[in-house]
Amino acid sequence: MSASQIGNILVVDDEVELKNVLVEALVSQGYRTTGLNSGAEALAAVRTQAFDVVLTDLMMPGMDGVRLVQEALQMDPHLVCIVMTGQGTIQTAVDAMKVGAFDYVLKPFRFETLPPMITRAMNVRQMQVENLQLRETVAIYELAQTITLTPDPQTVINKLVDAVLNQTDADEVSVLLPCNDGSDDLYVAAVRGMYPERSTGERVPANFHEINSSFSIPLQVANKVVGILNINASSLRRPFTVAQMKVLTILAATAAAAIESTSRKDLEHQLRQSQKMEAIGRLAGGVAHDFNNLLTAINGYSSLALQRANPDDRVKGYLEEIKKAGERAANLTRQLLAFGRKQMLKPVVLNLNDIVSDMNKMLRRLIGEDIRFTARFDPELKPIKADPGQIEQVLVNLVVNSRDAMPQGGILTIETANFESHAEFAVQHLGLAPGHYVVLSVSDSGCGMDEKTRARIFEPFFTTKEKGRGTGLGLSTVYGIVKQSGGSVWVYSEPGKGTVLKVYFPQLAEGPEFAKPSLVETVVPRGSETILLVEDEDVVRGLARKILEQAGYCVLDARGGDEAIRLSRELPGPIHLLLTDVVMPETSGKEIAQCMHKLRPLTRVLYMSGYTDDAIVHHGVLDSNVEFIQKPFTPLGLARKVREVLDAKNGKYQADVGEDARR
Repeated sequence: MSASQIGNILVVDDEVELKNVLVEALVSQGYRTTGLNSGAEALAAVRTQAFDVVLTDLMMPGMDGVRLVQEALQMDPHLVCIVMTGQGTIQTAVDAMKVGAFDYVLKPFRFETLPPMITRAMNVRQMQVENLQLRETVAIYELAQTITLTPDPQTVINKLVDAVLNQTDADEVSVLLPCNDGSDDLYVAAVRGMYPERSTGERVPANFHEINSSFSIPLQVANKVVGILNINASSLRRPFTVAQMKVLTILAATAAAAIESTSRKDLEHQLRQSQKMEAIGRLAGGVAHDFNNLLTAINGYSSLALQRANPDDRVKGYLEEIKKAGERAANLTRQLLAFGRKQMLKPVVLNLNDIVSDMNKMLRRLIGEDIRFTARFDPELKPIKADPGQIEQVLVNLVVNSRDAMPQGGILTIETANFESHAEFAVQHLGLAPGHYVVLSVSDSGCGMDEKTRARIFEPFFTTKEKGRGTGLGLSTVYGIVKQSGGSVWVYSEPGKGTVLKVYFPQLAEGPEFAKPSLVETVVPRGSETILLVEDEDVVRGLARKILEQAGYCVLDARGGDEAIRLSRELPGPIHLLLTDVVMPETSGKEIAQCMHKLRPLTRVLYMSGYTDDAIVHHGVLDSNVEFIQKPFTPLGLARKVREVLDAKNGKYQADVGEDARR
């Protein structure tokens, strides 16, 4: 290393003449040299300037060389100090070495002995600088590796504050991120240090400059600021070097790019998962629709056959088994429809606290005695609008899922709470818009799930249970019901740490209007009205005709819209009810109903289908003036629904139906 490459040398001696001689000699050798007369002056210079070597007298009035070396090294640990002593003892020089001095020289000395000592000192200084650069490179590499290996922005943020703290020895390092709730406030995403003034998650007001800090570096990508790196180094006696600032800026820029990228990747993953579930849902809904037509015939004809079978007839047992199998199959299709969001909902205003309370005893029997069950209700819980039967199904499926995760027993907790989703939360949870929600949480202390399992738990027929112990439709049914009800469901789980499933339902603004319970009939209701039946599936049409004729009705049937309109034009008498399928090859049920309304405005309409269609519903929720029956239906169910529609008091045709029609 040549003298021209050497940085600043500080000479400190209260003997002015010796100090001047040394300064002049070192300058003549090409060194940049500053001379001062006292330890206090030297310490002030070290505080504001960058020196490479300090050559100081040991015995000085006021602040001696030992104290100067000690305090100077606190400001700059990489400073190289050489002490000169003439009046002191060797032990005094050794004391200086103990506090960090590099070497010592005894006065009087020949100047020729000094340059080799300074050269050695500069070599040490160079190694220290290279070691610092290596540390900086390692810090940047580790942060980049973290970014490459993890999709989690929080891990990147934690690594950033650790790297900055390691580089600066600051009192406190924190990362502040915007709250994204419409305000300019920030929150502490991570904090490190010996005496941190803030805590993780703490909200920081917009005037964050009032925080005790040395400086802040924006975490910026292009023109977008995604956060702030805040460094409190007030106890450090020397400002950061240009090299340190460069490293900190690189670390901040690297982390900012990672935070922005990983956040975007997380949203893209959520979007892909949502699209996949949507595609599977459409497929499941289509399969269930076709299967429901078959099940309508199987279950309907087995019910009719059972009505005519003798009690001691051996065939009756076979028919009962067929009917049971059909009912199980119908239950599977209902779950597929639920997942595909193609089932019919009858939403009413309800309170989740009431649902959970009413099911308390049943749920306790369901989970068994080896699981401790706890329910925690928010007494100020807001109402929601949903189908109570479907909400009960959601609750049962969630509880069964938790029960199966704890074969050796454990703790199961159901909680309700009001929740406000801010923009920040909504950004991290795709599909959950900002707003007010009611949350139903079901948590367990079971085996938990890894990330791969969590990504698939809502897929139909996916199960981790052994063969024969589950259909894989429990959580997919939950997913479909919640989505169709306008809510969202999220799972939080780790292997060995249990699972928390949270269901978010939109809060209802207006007050509760709880539905009145209806009486359930056990006798098949009868009538004598004329019904026009439109169904493209022969087997379903034949079954519906037999059921209605046995109940006393006069039935006209048609395969499609053209035939139905022709029958309507040709029949001289009244048609009291149009019973039509919704989805048919040429003309939809709604189109037939519209034509019928022009020809016979007093005819009432009852739709039937294996799944809902936007022609008569909106996202599975019936219009207030639409009557609907879901396939597969039973003979009793169809007869009851037909009678209900014909007897409705707000119907237009009620006045034309006499007492004879209700026999």
